[in-house]
Amino acid sequence: MADGNGRLSRFLINDVLRRDGAIPAPVILPISATITNSTYNKVAYDQALERFSRPLMHHYATCYRFGESRVAEDGVEYNLHFDAYDEERLVAAVRTAFEAIA
Repeated sequence: MADGNGRLSRFLINDVLRRDGAIPAPVILPISATITNSTYNKVAYDQALERFSRPLMHHYATCYRFGESRVAEDGVEYNLHFDAYDEERLVAAVRTAFEAIA
């Protein structure tokens, strides 16, 4: 998560759409392209991201913590540890977040 909540959220949006069959692999929707169009779009994107992220953060409130620094396989140093990589639980939480903003 060194590159922030926005990049992770855009990945999760594409991942859920692909799993649900809404978009075929290897298509990736250019979600961030709408952000750069105007200040209005940036504000709207930030608001939607906040609405989407809040239920996820609440769902995983006890599953992440800051701890010792480690270096990932790609060389990125991190100190945020996430204990809920169970795929079914993660997909369910993302779907719940989508339903909360729909």
